[in-house]
Amino acid sequence: MRGWARTTALCMTTALVPVATLLGSPAATAQTASGQAVHDFAIPAQSLTDGLTQFGRQSGWQVSVHADLLQGLNTPGAAGTMTPEQALGRLLAGTGLGYEVDAAHTVTLRRLPPQARAGVVQLGTLRVEGQAAQAATETATGPVAGYVAHRSAAGSKTDTPLIEVPQSVSIVTRDQMDAQAVESVSQALRYTAGVNSNSYGISLTYTDTLMTARGFNLDQYLDGMKLLSGEFGEPQIDPYFLERIEVMHGPASVLFGQANPGGVAELVTKRPTADPVHEVEIRGGSYGAVEGAFDVGGAMDADGHFLYRLTGMASQADSQIDHVHQQRVSVQPGFTWKPDEQTDLTIIANYQRDPSGGFFGYVPASGTLFTNPNGKISSSFFEGDPNFNTFNPHPVRRGVPVQPSGR
Repeated sequence: MRGWARTTALCMTTALVPVATLLGSPAATAQTASGQAVHDFAIPAQSLTDGLTQFGRQSGWQVSVHADLLQGLNTPGAAGTMTPEQALGRLLAGTGLGYEVDAAHTVTLRRLPPQARAGVVQLGTLRVEGQAAQAATETATGPVAGYVAHRSAAGSKTDTPLIEVPQSVSIVTRDQMDAQAVESVSQALRYTAGVNSNSYGISLTYTDTLMTARGFNLDQYLDGMKLLSGEFGEPQIDPYFLERIEVMHGPASVLFGQANPGGVAELVTKRPTADPVHEVEIRGGSYGAVEGAFDVGGAMDADGHFLYRLTGMASQADSQIDHVHQQRVSVQPGFTWKPDEQTDLTIIANYQRDPSGGFFGYVPASGTLFTNPNGKISSSFFEGDPNFNTFNPHPVRRGVPVQPSGR
C-alpha cells in the first residue's frame, strides 16, 4: 500500500534510521466502512520529531526516517478520530516529506520530488460519482433521477439536450416535487428563478393561473396544449399527475403561439412506462386534511408493445377560514401502443372534480397587517356569505334548497 503526502522536499540518498517505534497497542480503535482502523489522535503542534514519536505511540505504527530530514521541521499536529494515514498526512503537511507504508505498518519517510513542492496538503480519498448512465437513458417526457434534468422538449418541441437549447429553461422534476411535498403547481415553482408564483398570496388556492415570469403572466401548457382560463373557469392541474414542470424563460410565441413575453410553463404529465410502477400514498395534515393517492403502471405484454398507467387521488380538508373547504377527486388513465422502436401512440385522459375549491377572497390590510381603530380582524374571518356563490349548477332541487358546498 502506497500513499505519498503532497507537500515539499529534496532527493534522499542517506540511510534510514527509526525515530519512533511501537511500544504498545493503541488504546482506542475502530473501523471505517472500508475496514481501515481509526484512532483517537491528540497530537499538538510541535517539532516534527516529537509529533512522529507521539504518532507511533498512538497509532501502533513504526516510523523510520533519517534524523537529518527532520532538522528544523515542525508539524501543525493532528487531533480527532481518523485513520493513521489521515493523521500522518496532517502531521507532514507543509514539511516537504512523503511516506510509504508497508504491510507491517512500517512508515518510511522520504523527500518529495521538486514538482510536488507546491505546498499541496494531502487529503483523504475523494470519490465522485456521476449519473452519466442515467442521463443517457433520460427522455424529455420521462422520469428524472434526482433534481437535475438533462433534456427538455419545451425549448424546441423535440427531445433535445438542455445544453443545446438556446433559451433558459428551468425544470422542476418529480423528485423535487416529492421532496417539497407540493400541493399545487404554484408551490412547485416557488424556487424557480424569475417566477413569482404567489402574486396574490398563499391563501389563494383555487387557481395556478396568477403566476408571473419576468413581470408578465406565465402562460401554462399541458403536454404542448395551452390551458385556457377565464372568469370562474380557472384550470388547476394537481401536481401528483405531473412528471415534471418546465419553465422556458423569455418570448416563446414562435414555438407555442400567442404567449406573454415573460415565458411559458410546460406541464408534462406522467406517461405509461415499461418499468413497473406501484405506489400508494396516504397523507394527513392540519385542519383535518387527508389525502389518498395511487400510481400504477407497466407493460401489458412481454414484448412491451402495450403500456399502461393509472394515476388517481382524492383529498379533502378544512382551512383556517370559516366555511371554507377543499375537496378534490381526480383520475388519469394513460395507454401507449409501440408497434416498433420508432413509432408510438399515447392516449392520456384526465377527470377532475373539485366540489369545494378553497379560499379566494380578500381581507383589507387595515386590521390584519396594520392596526385598525375598530379592532383586529380574525385570521379565520370569512368576508362573504356561505349561502351565496356556491358554484352549484342546481341551487334548488324539487323545492328543497341544496346545502352549500363551500368555496
